[in-house]
Amino acid sequence: MRAKIYLAQQDFTHAEPDLLKAIELDPKLEVAYQLLAQLYVASNRQEEAIAKLTAFVEKNKTIPALMQLALINQQVKHFDAARDAYETLLTVAPNFPLALNNLAVLYSEHLGQLDKAYDLAKRAKEAANEPHINDTLGWILFKRGDYSNALPLLQESAGKLPDSPEIQFHVGMAHYMMGEEGPARIALQKAADAVKDFPEKDEARRRLAMLAIPVGTANAAVRTELENYLHERPNDPAALARLAGIQQQSGAVDQAVKTYEKVVADNPLYAPAMRQLALLYGQLSTDSAKAYELVTKARQAYPDDPDIAKALGILNYRRAYYPQSAELLKEAAAKRKDDPEVLYYLGEVYHQLKEYPDCKGALERALTLNLSPGLADDAKRALAECSETDPL
Repeated sequence: MRAKIYLAQQDFTHAEPDLLKAIELDPKLEVAYQLLAQLYVASNRQEEAIAKLTAFVEKNKTIPALMQLALINQQVKHFDAARDAYETLLTVAPNFPLALNNLAVLYSEHLGQLDKAYDLAKRAKEAANEPHINDTLGWILFKRGDYSNALPLLQESAGKLPDSPEIQFHVGMAHYMMGEEGPARIALQKAADAVKDFPEKDEARRRLAMLAIPVGTANAAVRTELENYLHERPNDPAALARLAGIQQQSGAVDQAVKTYEKVVADNPLYAPAMRQLALLYGQLSTDSAKAYELVTKARQAYPDDPDIAKALGILNYRRAYYPQSAELLKEAAAKRKDDPEVLYYLGEVYHQLKEYPDCKGALERALTLNLSPGLADDAKRALAECSETDPL
């Protein structure tokens, strides 16, 4: 008790001998070991704290002492020793949430075993639905590339702990990897502006700088900046999508397609790249199964997007799915009334369906607009056939 008073006064010189004497009188007095370890940590003598606690837990495997030992080892980056302490603790209390959570963090961040980390984090969440634990599980899911399941957990954690810059960084990165740039900026800015330092603060700033590059900016300086950035982070979807946009604007459509395909292959949930690739597939003369599958997925992600409806309608036309094509192209035409290409394909679909009055109306309208010469010739041919069949 006297040592506790000395510790409260930060009088370590007098507290230490009292605690050592208490331990001598009762080698099983756990509180004395804990207080002595706290004293050593406060005096920057962590190794002595570890030695005292290790000696105690070798004979007395108690939850508080094992937890304290694990935390100190983690603090001084003795990750294997920290793991062993947490593992020992879990043999005593298999469902102790904090130990499960911290051990999951160790396996994820320092020991490179995401599967073990995931199993432990799930157990921790089952034991206690707490925001830090949800953040741990969400971040492990993120590191496994499961962004859609990571995001709700991270959003919940950020909502309950809005002042945690680490959690704001985590939720911002989940939005970032799904192409949700608005929410990503908000969360990453909160992390970058936080007074508290944390390991990923510079990373938050770098990602914000990437998001600050407008999509479609096509000058040499921006292209060089993107290429340098991608040299360090070759799979960053936001940077790749911006590079693909530059390639597309410069006329290198084949390169843009390959760049977008890389984004989608690495991260199928990155919706902006999927949308742009779907639109390019729709413009290209291709009826590949891969193109059809991707544009169909884009339609699910963007159900109200007339450009996606147009792309899928054109692909359906090329695959001779005329009724489906007609519905999609009519939807696109309702929102893009002066799009000559939509009207051309709609007219061709009506031609195939033998709906000749509608065929004539669509093709005549397409020809009054700026229809490309190649399509215009086909439109005139189809219009003549429809008019001949239905002279009225």
